[in-house]
Amino acid sequence: MFFAEALAHQFRGAAIMFFLLWSVYLYGLRKNSRMMKVMFITTVCLFLGFTKDSLFLFESIQYSDVLDKVVSILDLATMLVACNFFCEAVKPNSTESALIWLWPLSELVFIPIYLIHSEMWVVMAAYLYCFLLLIATVVYIVFYAYRHYKYLQSHYSSHENLTVRWALVSGILYILAFTAYLLAFGIKGASWLGEALYSLFCMLIWTYIIFLAKSHKVVDIPEKDEDESPLEETVSAVEPDAAPQAQAATDDDSGNLLYIRNMIEPKLSECMENGKLYLNPNLSLKTVATEIGSNTKYLSVYLNRCLGVSFYDYINNFRVEKACSIFREMVKSGRINMPEVSERSGFNSVSTFNRYFKKVKGLAPKDYYKRCLEER
Repeated sequence: MFFAEALAHQFRGAAIMFFLLWSVYLYGLRKNSRMMKVMFITTVCLFLGFTKDSLFLFESIQYSDVLDKVVSILDLATMLVACNFFCEAVKPNSTESALIWLWPLSELVFIPIYLIHSEMWVVMAAYLYCFLLLIATVVYIVFYAYRHYKYLQSHYSSHENLTVRWALVSGILYILAFTAYLLAFGIKGASWLGEALYSLFCMLIWTYIIFLAKSHKVVDIPEKDEDESPLEETVSAVEPDAAPQAQAATDDDSGNLLYIRNMIEPKLSECMENGKLYLNPNLSLKTVATEIGSNTKYLSVYLNRCLGVSFYDYINNFRVEKACSIFREMVKSGRINMPEVSERSGFNSVSTFNRYFKKVKGLAPKDYYKRCLEER
């Protein structure tokens, strides 16, 4: 028992220092983006949450059941503050609304209710309410993470440091953290070992979250993606005089699609085959549209409706074919260098190169190179 209590105090002290140091560090990064600002607020709240538990070191209040329950409800409110961070990560600027900050504040309503009634059902209701809000947060981040992924597919040729998959994984882990909290400080009472494990679990999870958040590049996604606009609306909005001409032959979308295909296809083929735009590892839909003298709406409609591919797949298919030609060149010299092939073909990471090459060709780059050697 003495060992478990000492371990709990040690881990609580480590957690206090952990979140204090991260709060100091993130203070300097809070102006980089709103996401980092919310991350800073979250780490400060977690620091205060662990620090307040030091009150129980005083013998006069160490065994106060009322204070213990009030502190537990405060912990739940702190956990809900972190939910705002996940919301901000998958949907930039979502925390600008004051309404979203009412989530953690609403949890505090259970404190005066408990002080009046001092019954266990109030505490259980507070736990249930927090759990439901955490579930709602996961649903929220799943929806917006998918929307974010679709937007990246349509507008970027590389997803490194842009994807919010880490936020989705973090949200699920956070639910596990809540489960750990229930086990450590549940309604049956806390255990020293449970407190120690909970402190360790929090530090591990937030180490993972903070390191991934630091390298994340925020992408602002419009409320209504231009790709979702009706085709007729897209044509008329971009070039008003073109809509009647594009629809002259038919009343359906085929006239508009034909108009867009004839305008985009020759220029795009020229830029890809001769200009080799795909060799730019940071190529975006906007860059390509500017290069061919068009706009992102027309280009997006051409790729999605005429070719049936996303911008991401369209560009990376060119890169894979370029990699294949580089492999054939390397066969002649009898050497192979995967990072070089990845870089020369336009990929900005070897991992993405390996993954996408296998997706297109059905075998790993090294296996493709071996097959080239056999066919020589």
